[in-house]
Amino acid sequence: MRKKILLLIWIVVMMSIGSRYAFLEEDKDINIGKEEINKDLDKEIDIDKEAAIDKGIDQNTVISLMGDVLLDRSIGKLIEINGVEHPWEHVSPILTKSDFAFINLETSIGVGGKPIAGKTYTFQSKPETLKGVINAGIRGVGIANNHILDYGQEGFIETLKNLEKMEIPYSGGGRNIKDAQKPVIWEKEDMKIGFLAFSRVIPDINWYVTDKRAGVLSAYDYYTDNVLKLIEETKKDVDFLIVSVHWGKELEDYPEEKDIKFAKKLVDGGADCIMGHHPHVLQGVEFYKNKPIIYSLGNFVFNARGKRSNQTMIFHIEMNKRGIVKTRVTPIFIRNGQPTPAQGKEKEEIINILNTLSKEWNTKFLMNGEVKNNI
Repeated sequence: MRKKILLLIWIVVMMSIGSRYAFLEEDKDINIGKEEINKDLDKEIDIDKEAAIDKGIDQNTVISLMGDVLLDRSIGKLIEINGVEHPWEHVSPILTKSDFAFINLETSIGVGGKPIAGKTYTFQSKPETLKGVINAGIRGVGIANNHILDYGQEGFIETLKNLEKMEIPYSGGGRNIKDAQKPVIWEKEDMKIGFLAFSRVIPDINWYVTDKRAGVLSAYDYYTDNVLKLIEETKKDVDFLIVSVHWGKELEDYPEEKDIKFAKKLVDGGADCIMGHHPHVLQGVEFYKNKPIIYSLGNFVFNARGKRSNQTMIFHIEMNKRGIVKTRVTPIFIRNGQPTPAQGKEKEEIINILNTLSKEWNTKFLMNGEVKNNI
């Protein structure tokens, strides 16, 4: 009897151990299953990332816009002493991180020609200064302004030759009208960026480019149809079109009503961003149909007098195939011709100025540089 009881106890114990072992094996199988699922998910995530890269998702392009650049006068003398990169040394780390950076070149480039008689200010920068422009990360320049022909036709043709020699793309002028109307187009992967430049500040009718005369493209009201036609044609070939316009009145805080209306015509015609300059001070930013109109970028590399003329910015646009993702600014203060990222109260003051000047369009600038409107 005792043996039977012991046998029954042994059987029960073995059955319990067997059940426990079976449970452990089942748990192990479950864990193995989880590991396989996680591996599969990781593979899917990797595939999704690769697909996103292939489709260009999150592969944004950064464009940086700046105002007037002068490499003559006191700045030219500083370049002779300190080298061609001197004006750019505080901002080149920012600009070289951009995919594209554009300026308004407010000077002729060369050593020939004669200054226009009777013109109050005539600028001519030395050819070697363009090396600093390239090294700073500038990818293109607008030449439609009221100083590019300061040294006449001879100085203008030399300017074009020097830009071409240094392989710096330019827009807004040329040896003839056909040459001047050629847009500058860059490609980045599957994106095409277009750049056109015009001026509504031209000192003399002889500065206008024609079939037989070198010069700049006019954007005065009489030429509006020509401007819109060129924008429409260029837009067919690009994904994003920047239009540079030299306009407005010097040292005025707000754009003229006629320029506001003109800017909206340009956007309606196909422009994705308006890059304004000439007032030598910052003006406000409007988003029209979600397209930024920067009425004045102010000075950039310039020997300006007065605090307001030295308070400026870099306007950054982050975009992809689908359009603008976000915009932001880097507040800049110009010291002895050198644009320098503003800090502390200096930065805060520039942001506050931009908010005041842009209030009527409900554009807001945050202290971290982000721009808020309809994007």
